[in-house]
Amino acid sequence: MKLTLTKKTENKLLGRVEIAGSLVFEGPTPSNIEVASALANELHADLSLIVIKSIHTKFRMKTAVLTAYLYHSADNKRKMEAVTKHMKKKADEAAGKKPAEEQKSEGKKKK
Repeated sequence: MKLTLTKKTENKLLGRVEIAGSLVFEGPTPSNIEVASALANELHADLSLIVIKSIHTKFRMKTAVLTAYLYHSADNKRKMEAVTKHMKKKADEAAGKKPAEEQKSEGKKKK
């Protein structure tokens, strides 16, 4: 996988660097985690501060255009990035908590 950065824009108000680039790869389209780790190596940055916004490919082409954000701190990332239901569910499972749906169904069974 070859990563080429085409544009880096500093956004001081949001505390991040907005990155645009292109990607040449073999096989299937790389996952967000693979692209984020390649970007972290390229920029010498912490992997947890990188958010991949999009990876766009064209049909049957082994190239892609990507956009990503590199936050200056974890606090800036937490403030700006929305937490979706999917992400919240994963965090709960990692912490050992039961999902809200299971808690509701257990409450109904007790009554």
